[in-house]
Amino acid sequence: SASFALRQCPQNAHHVQCLSDLLQSTYKEQGADEAFSLFKHLYEADPTFVAVCHDMTHGLGTAAYDRYAQGQPFEIRDEDTNCGYGFFHGFLEALVGHTGNPADAHTFCENLIADLPNAESVRAACFHGFGHGVTDGSDPRAWGSEQHIVDPGLALCSRITTGEKELRYCAGGVYNALAYMYKIPKYKISINREDPLAFCRAQATAILREACYSNFNVIVSKIYNDDFGRLTKLVEAIPEAAVAEDVITQFAGYQARVRLSSATDAPLIEGCLQVKEPLRAPCIKGLVGGFMHAAEPGQEYERTFAFCSSAALTGNYRELCFSTLAGVVKLQFSPSVYSAVCKRI
Repeated sequence: SASFALRQCPQNAHHVQCLSDLLQSTYKEQGADEAFSLFKHLYEADPTFVAVCHDMTHGLGTAAYDRYAQGQPFEIRDEDTNCGYGFFHGFLEALVGHTGNPADAHTFCENLIADLPNAESVRAACFHGFGHGVTDGSDPRAWGSEQHIVDPGLALCSRITTGEKELRYCAGGVYNALAYMYKIPKYKISINREDPLAFCRAQATAILREACYSNFNVIVSKIYNDDFGRLTKLVEAIPEAAVAEDVITQFAGYQARVRLSSATDAPLIEGCLQVKEPLRAPCIKGLVGGFMHAAEPGQEYERTFAFCSSAALTGNYRELCFSTLAGVVKLQFSPSVYSAVCKRI
């Protein structure tokens, strides 16, 4: 139960890791039903857990792969999409780390999504997890150079992906792994705090630059102390308009996740409405995506509906918010839920 888990994992510096370990051991020893039941109860009982739910689903994906590698059957579940599809990120990272064979990851992803209604979202999560996995296992001789760390993963992404979308997903995983490496001394790299997007700006193509910018959102947001106004100015300075639109969506989504439990959404809305055009609409869409990413599993649309109903969001932007919400619900939920949400709009 959640109460037992919280007793086992007191609120201290090791609280989050303790919960992650407990979830993974539950999955390995008792299976998916018990693990996701515990996940749901922890989400409802522990605000700290809410803030790291994506990372927690990564851990569940890792545990699921361990069972799969031992010959246990793998069946896709609705809960696998919780908290931004982190489950698939973790599963693919573990698969790549274990087999070392990119073709295995590609085959698994394609077989997995063959009959899914939300296939594109799962495809994105699969290839992101692949990019993350190949970079996590990078050659120690590359440590000390960001470019040397990412180049092998980017080369593999180019070989196993088909089309720009898949390459963007996979490269995003590579750059996301790099962003986390900045926090770990053994990799001997440090981000340019005066110009945190400088490395991304130097990447060879627009697809790679966009993937890099977008997946640096966590570390850049930390440098800027989650000051959304300053973050939007950083995105405004990106010279490629189409790239900037994609990046503002990702930065806004991350800020929505950070501020999920805030008393008011007005600062987020103000940040989007003050950004220069044509970035306002993708910014609002990013906020919707962020709330749908991290809100209570199975009820994500409720938190997002409340956001779209905010008095600070008016006119065409409110309509855009609700239409974006409806589109996401149609992809991720049953027709009956979609119909019920549409009747409320």
